[in-house]
Amino acid sequence: MSTIIPYKTPCLECHYRDLKNRMFPTCAVAGVHPPIVNIISSLEVSEAVRIITGKNPNLMNKMLFCDLRNLGFDIVQIHRREDCPVCGLKPIEKTIKHEVIEEICGRGGKRTFVVAPRENLELNMNTLYEVLKTKGYIRVRANLGINMAYNQKAISILKSGVMIAKGFDEREEVLKIYKNIIENLGIPWTRVE
Repeated sequence: MSTIIPYKTPCLECHYRDLKNRMFPTCAVAGVHPPIVNIISSLEVSEAVRIITGKNPNLMNKMLFCDLRNLGFDIVQIHRREDCPVCGLKPIEKTIKHEVIEEICGRGGKRTFVVAPRENLELNMNTLYEVLKTKGYIRVRANLGINMAYNQKAISILKSGVMIAKGFDEREEVLKIYKNIIENLGIPWTRVE
C-alpha cells in the first residue's frame, strides 16, 4: 500500500512499469484473506483524513507491505522516476480503453460481473421495471435501482445504468443480457461502449 499524490509522490508506473491488471489473477480467482481488507481500508481512511486535514500522509513516498501469513509489516522508501511515462518529466499521453464489463471479487463463491457504461444513462426506473418484470422475479424496486432473480442468479441494475450480475458463468452471457435490456430501453449502444 502507498499513498499516491499526483506529481508529488511516485505513481504505480514508477515501480510497476507496464503493469497490466490482466497479468494477475482476480481476487475472485485467487481469494482474499478477509482481515487484510479491513486492515488496508482502515489505513487508507487514516491516510485520507491526514490529507483532508492538511497533513502529509504517513505513506507519502513509502510502500507498506503487509504479510498476514507471518504477521509482518515492512515499509520501504520509494522514489519518483524522472523517466516515468506517467508522472515523469515527459509524460506520454495514453488513451485508456473503457472496459464495459469486468469480473470482480466473487460473492458467496459465485462469479460476479459489473457492467459499467461509459456515461451515466439516467435510466427511467419505471420503464426499466416494465422491461425487467418480463425477464425475472423482481425482488427489490427502488428509486435508484432494481434487484431481480434471474434463473437462480441475481441481477441489480442501477439508475446510472451500472449492472451487477452474480452467479453467471461467462461474461458473454452477462453482456448479452445487458445489451438486450439496453436495446429494450431504446438506448443506443454508443452511450455504453
